[in-house]
Amino acid sequence: FTRSSDNGENFGSPITIGNNTGLNGFQQVAVSENNTNVYVVWHDAQNGIMLRRSTDSGSTFETPIKLGSKNVDSQNPQIAVSQDNNIYVAWQSNSHVVNGSIVFTRSTDNGESFENPITIAKGQEEEDEYGVVNTTEKKTDRKGQNIQLFQPRIVTAPGTDEVYVVWHSGFNTFHKRYHLLTDIFFSRSTDNGATFENPISLTNYSVWAKSTDNEAPFENPISLSGYSGWVLDPQIAISEDNNLFVAWQSNPQGGNGEVVFTRSMNNGESFENPVTISDKNVDSQN
Repeated sequence: FTRSSDNGENFGSPITIGNNTGLNGFQQVAVSENNTNVYVVWHDAQNGIMLRRSTDSGSTFETPIKLGSKNVDSQNPQIAVSQDNNIYVAWQSNSHVVNGSIVFTRSTDNGESFENPITIAKGQEEEDEYGVVNTTEKKTDRKGQNIQLFQPRIVTAPGTDEVYVVWHSGFNTFHKRYHLLTDIFFSRSTDNGATFENPISLTNYSVWAKSTDNEAPFENPISLSGYSGWVLDPQIAISEDNNLFVAWQSNPQGGNGEVVFTRSMNNGESFENPVTISDKNVDSQN
């Protein structure tokens, strides 16, 4: 971590705030409204999702706090700070043997402590509400499809109790090791992150698959919406009057990649039909 105290003219010497013998990555930083508290969250290969707080504008950092376990493949943490200095953190949890989940936790005391994580999106009952696998029911020999969830993004609505999260998800086939189809999902909280509403799809790319021999390999999923491709990497932003804007990339098979956009004018209650805003004659990504 490094900081500038002269509007970016100069930066201090970097300091190490996370250190282990494996991967440290997916780091994100957020600042409180009073500009004195700084929060850094990251993925630690030995410990899972970690967070450190500075209460002196990044001059020093307190002892790391562990937010999520490494045992459920927790990655891609995202962090947001509300106007009343609540801290919100979301991340993906994709175990290799069960469906994935999007996990969320919050602090209501300026990062002094964090509540037990909750799952705001998951695929099946083999994970508990914290995204932890029930090891007594693991199906390590599963060869069909499972649902993986990726890359959450999180924002808060100024002057309200609302928190918004988007992510993408898709079917994964173990015998081919790739994602067949993905969707962009959205969920909101209207009580400062205490609870979340059921996720809604912003893309509605439904799929169907069947098993013919008691949970042995599934047949390949087929698209019910006629879409064959991938939708990835959603980004979300909010205006001062709390309109929500979401964009993502769409990569149909046999066609150019596109950038797709939708918006909500009612605090996430509903979204307009998505529109393509990029040039369809060229390949657009990220």
